[in-house]
Amino acid sequence: MDKKSAQFDLIGRVVTHLNQNGFFVWHQPNNGRFDADHAVGRLTELVLTLRNCKTSQAQVKQAVEAAIAKSWRRVPHARKGVADIIGVHVATGKFVALEVKIGSDRLSDDQRDFLQAIRESGGRATVIESYTQFLSLFKPRGESAPG
Repeated sequence: MDKKSAQFDLIGRVVTHLNQNGFFVWHQPNNGRFDADHAVGRLTELVLTLRNCKTSQAQVKQAVEAAIAKSWRRVPHARKGVADIIGVHVATGKFVALEVKIGSDRLSDDQRDFLQAIRESGGRATVIESYTQFLSLFKPRGESAPG
């Protein structure tokens, strides 16, 4: 499994576990959104332009990748560094934030600042690197105070 797939798998397992054990949490992607209408327009222009040109496959690929890349949009009012998983412990109302890191992936300054702000506000914030580590920190109801 590649690193990105492993990260999404871990996020899914953690979100499911927490939601079944007294939390209300969700995955909070903050890497922007893909504007499909913009991409269709750019790719249509590109196809019409390239149709009558002698262009190599590599040049076409590069032009398509550039057109798609320009179709990603920042989410307005999004905050940089928001943890992958955020939510609350239902019984206590305590905010929780979990940043998932796989392999050599490390916290950015924005992520570190976000987690620190949650801790300073009385919430629980941590970095999760494996499901086993997560389970040791967030035991099922009755075994420890999860909030």
